[in-house]
Parts: sequence; C-alpha cells; structure tokens
Amino acid sequence: MPKTDFISKVLKRREKIDWGFMEDYLVELARERDALQELFNSMAEGVLALLHDGRTFFANSAAQRLLGFRIQDALGLNVLRFLKQPELIVLLQDLIENPSRMTETEVMIQVPSPRVLSISALPVKSESEVTGRLLILIEDITDRRARTEEQKRMEKLLSIGHMAAGLAHEIRNPLNSLSLRIQLLKRAFRNAHALNDPRMRDSIQEDLAIIEDEISRLNQVVEQALHASASMPKAMLEIDPAFFLQDLERFVRPECEQAGVTLGIQIETEPTVRVLGDRNALRQVFLNLVKNALEAMPDGGHLVLCCQRVRDQICFCVRDTGRGMSPEEQESIFEPYYTTRAKGTGLGLVIVQRSVQNHGGSIEVESALGKGTEIRLYFPIYLGPPRMIEMRQESDGT
Repeated sequence: MPKTDFISKVLKRREKIDWGFMEDYLVELARERDALQELFNSMAEGVLALLHDGRTFFANSAAQRLLGFRIQDALGLNVLRFLKQPELIVLLQDLIENPSRMTETEVMIQVPSPRVLSISALPVKSESEVTGRLLILIEDITDRRARTEEQKRMEKLLSIGHMAAGLAHEIRNPLNSLSLRIQLLKRAFRNAHALNDPRMRDSIQEDLAIIEDEISRLNQVVEQALHASASMPKAMLEIDPAFFLQDLERFVRPECEQAGVTLGIQIETEPTVRVLGDRNALRQVFLNLVKNALEAMPDGGHLVLCCQRVRDQICFCVRDTGRGMSPEEQESIFEPYYTTRAKGTGLGLVIVQRSVQNHGGSIEVESALGKGTEIRLYFPIYLGPPRMIEMRQESDGT
C-alpha cells in the first residue's frame, strides 16, 4: 500500500491514533528520506524531478552543479527561472509542455562552465496514466566526447600515416627503375658511335619503353591515391538498378570474351525501384570489381553480375569462379596498398569500399580458395523526396 494512502487514512482516524506509534513512523520516514537523499547525492549523474507545471520537486547535488542553481532557491518554483543557459531553457520548456514522451538528447552549455550534457526525460506514470510529472536524468559527457574525438583523430592520423608509407613504397619502386634506365641511357649516349649499332638502338628503345611504363604506373598510383582519399560523390541522381547493370554488362562483355570468361546477368528487382548515387562513381566501383574478377580467372571461368531487392535495400553482386581467397587474405583486402598481384597498387578495393560507404551502403565478401569469390554491395532504396501534401498533413495533426 502506497505511503500516501496510508497517511490519508491516518489523518481520517487521528482521534484513534497511537501517537507514540505515529512518532516512530514519522522518524522512520525521515530516516528513509535522508537515506534516499544521500543515495541520490552520491550519484555522478544529475536527477531532477519536476511537477506538471515545471515546479522543482527534487534535484540532487549533481543536477544542481550541472544546471547551476541551488535546490534551496528553486524548490517549489518553476525551474526555468533559475537556468542561465538559453539552450537549456528551450529544451526544458519543451519537455514540460510535452511530458508524455520519452526524450534523449545532447546539449552544449557555457554556464556555469563549457560542458556537453546528455539529457534524458522520463514521464512519471501512476497506474499506467501519465501524471505530467517529469524525471530528468543529466549526465556530463564532455570528457567522453573529447576521448571519442581524440580517438577518431588518432585513427585518422594512423590511417594517413599508413597510406603515406604505402604510397612512398609504391612510388619508390618505379622511381628506382626509372633512375636505373636513365643511367643506362646516359652511358649509351656518351658513346656516340655506339648509337649506330642496331643492338644498341634496340636496347635504348627497350629502356625508353620501360621508362614509359613506369611513368604510367606512377600516374596510376597517384590517381588511385586521389580516388581513395575522395570524400562524397559529386552528382547524386536516381539510378535504375536493372538498367545500370544491363549497361555495365554490355560494356564489359567484350573484355570478358577476350579473357575467355563467360558473362551472365541476373536481375530480380521491380521496374520502379531506384537507388540514389553518383553514376560515374558507382560505374568505377563495378569496373574495379570486374577487373579483379577477370584477373582471378587467368584460364577463363564464369562471371555473374546480379541485383535483387533485399528488404529496403538493393543488393548488387559480382560473382566469379576464380581462385578465391584465404581467410587471411579476406581480412586484409580493404587495407591500403595490400595486394597479391605483382603490378597491383593495392588501392582498388579501398576505393570500392570508400565509394560504397559514401553512398550510405555496405559491402560483404564471401570467398573460398578454389571456389571463387562473391562480393555483395548493399544500397538503400531511394523513396523519393518528401511530398508537400504529406508534410502539410503532418503539420495539421500537431
């Protein structure tokens, strides 16, 4: 039986009350209140209790410190009168006016000191009915937020350092080759009579061809590094997954035939389904995946391009019957400059992953040695811009 009900009954029968018992009972109530007060005041999180009209019913020590007022001043009065931060005033006013919903938000305050607070509001219910009273929990997450930001910064620096080291390694090799070939050419040109020797001319032609190849390789490394560091897609437009895949299939078919690879296509999407994306960026994603698949099948094989709807996403897949990958290789394929090919830059799949993530998508890899590889790309279905009539109806309902 709630204590308030007990007290009401006691007051109705005050003539028959044993006042000694009553005194003991009140002393026990005071002890419980003090114990609860001590418990709440020992919490690092702030606890603020408000009546239906915003009057302060309770505030522990942490709440007073974080919000910048004393309970002695605010008890029984509207809490908004004692807040000094406009953001807090607006937030709590909204919570008081809409006491029936649970709310969790973060707010930056400057008074009494610059802090980031996490504020959760819980409506107080009595026998499943909302009373209008609010219990507000306040947590200082400033240090946690700072640690998170510092961790992100360190991860970004580590990633940049890793990419820089890989880029330096990739550039150093062709530069060494260029240096060697240039020295050979200098030596050849010092002997003018040797230039009339057909074998010497052939050697010079070979050195020049190697220099040209290494310069092309350097250009490829730099271009892919720039793609890997690119941020958001440039032109986000509606894309028909079926048409996009059919267009890709027509484009890569000659290359597949030349490599002795049969090409199949599977489309299981509704005609009206669309995704939102940068067509050129997504095209490059799939060209990278097709290129990897063909290189994994040097003796020919079978390549399948497919797309299907999976709940509220479109799943594209590129499936080959190549050599497959070991579990160790699968763990490293998205690391910058990791490659198993002699002339690979190790940035192709980094670019693929970055581009997919920039489109709000995700990527899955399923592979086994000797059984081939399937790469699945998931993109959210585009539902179109919000219609004005829907917005107006929602506005009228509030």
